[in-house]
Amino acid sequence: MTFSIIICTYNSEKKLPRTLDSILAQTFSDYEVVIVDGASTDGTVEIIKQYEPKFAGRLRWISEKDNGIYEAMNKGVKMAKGKFLNVVGSGDWLEKRALEKANDCLKKNADADAVQGKLRIWDRDIKKSYLLQTFPKDLAQNPMQHPALYYKKDLHQKYGLYDESYRIVADYLFCMKAFLLGDAKVVAFEEVVDNYVTDGISSIETENCERENLRARKEVGLSYPLVSIIMPTYNHADFIEEAINSVKKQIYPNWECIIVDDGSTDRTEEVVRKIIENDRRFKYIKQKNSGPSTARNRGIRESKGEYILPFDSDDLISDDYLKEAISVFERNPKVKLVYCQAEYFGEKKGFWDLETYAYEKLFFRNMIFCSAVFRRCDYEETAGYNENMREGLEDWDFWLSFLNKGDLVFQLPKVCFFYRIKKKSRNDNCGQNLEKNLRLHRQIFLNHQEKYKKILTKNFLKNFPNSVLEKINNRDGGLESLEKYVRIDYIDIFMARVSSFFKRNKSRIFFAIFSPVKFLKKYWNKFFC
Repeated sequence: MTFSIIICTYNSEKKLPRTLDSILAQTFSDYEVVIVDGASTDGTVEIIKQYEPKFAGRLRWISEKDNGIYEAMNKGVKMAKGKFLNVVGSGDWLEKRALEKANDCLKKNADADAVQGKLRIWDRDIKKSYLLQTFPKDLAQNPMQHPALYYKKDLHQKYGLYDESYRIVADYLFCMKAFLLGDAKVVAFEEVVDNYVTDGISSIETENCERENLRARKEVGLSYPLVSIIMPTYNHADFIEEAINSVKKQIYPNWECIIVDDGSTDRTEEVVRKIIENDRRFKYIKQKNSGPSTARNRGIRESKGEYILPFDSDDLISDDYLKEAISVFERNPKVKLVYCQAEYFGEKKGFWDLETYAYEKLFFRNMIFCSAVFRRCDYEETAGYNENMREGLEDWDFWLSFLNKGDLVFQLPKVCFFYRIKKKSRNDNCGQNLEKNLRLHRQIFLNHQEKYKKILTKNFLKNFPNSVLEKINNRDGGLESLEKYVRIDYIDIFMARVSSFFKRNKSRIFFAIFSPVKFLKKYWNKFFC
């Protein structure tokens, strides 16, 4: 027997026929159906009995009380006789060639312990369907969907049955043990094999799922590090609800949000308290008006997260921003800062074409918006956001303090940040008000004189710092006008070229060192004749 399809039911008389009909329609016939019913009180058992002869001995079932879905699934596992198991929900329906496609993939991958196709989700709330991807690259962030998974029954002997102390994520825990931490091999194929109908998930169910996810990850030695979202706000009563809702929608489960009200005089406090009521993930702090840098520093001091995301109260983030950013940090500990692509919305709409990050360029213009993710330990190596930058550009000033030559900065290749353009905003006014813009550029330069010394030519700096300030004050484009005076480090260029030469000719160099006679014989005519 190749496949055992396990179906757990309880009061499913209206949904079960669709599932069984889809199995009967399969183009591949080497399977059995195992139904575990939890002592249904409707007509579920009668439905099972009606279908039993249609399967001609390939349907076995029991009906008795159980203590939850995972006890029922474990009963099904014990009853199953097939080499590979597929657990589907009552109400799911299989695509006609689902088993055939799974079997084809198994034949092509004889060493596979499991194969996984695609799962189509039908959401009644939004009246749309969407596909879940096949076996995710990062199982630690994206649990597999068992209705589309066909795995060896023998894996339960090695990794145990489903943990019945869980209500929601025992299948996720089993997959982590087998496929993430264990040596079981899973292969994905691109065919849709199962259709799953959902009525949406309540906030209580979501919270319970997140809690169990954390518990499961800790059980296998993994954890979601806490991310602190720092949201300064000032008179943003009209916008802050949208910003908070974009935080609440995060797929990444372990975050807190510190809202620092910088002395708002509108309804901001009233709006915030109503939205975050009884949600312990949020903390609201009100202070006298002191500027965005002070508010950010206060929020970070009050936070506990291993990672920090500054986030203004009139902007938005996508639901996967934290997940994608933390995944980068976890895969590469050398990365110091993660940001993403961005779009404008509001008074102006469109793609925000950010210049590619380069350390030297950062001294003359900012290409990293304020909402980038970084580690708390790296923040603590700085003096924080400079509180003399009350009029704007405090994020640019901070990146100059935070980043050093050689630091790795990673930009996600997708839009996860949405910057609101309003009729009036601090940074828009910076661009429109030349005097203010030059004043802020001058302050940034004064805040980072030592770093500017290292990148500008010595000839230009012979009258340092007056030559720089004179350039800025002469309205010659602010700091951007200084880029042409960047010092060219010829030693660095020479060493880079030498390194490149050795990498390209490594085998020849070793050949010349260890076999000089053979090397000369081989290359004499080529080079000297």
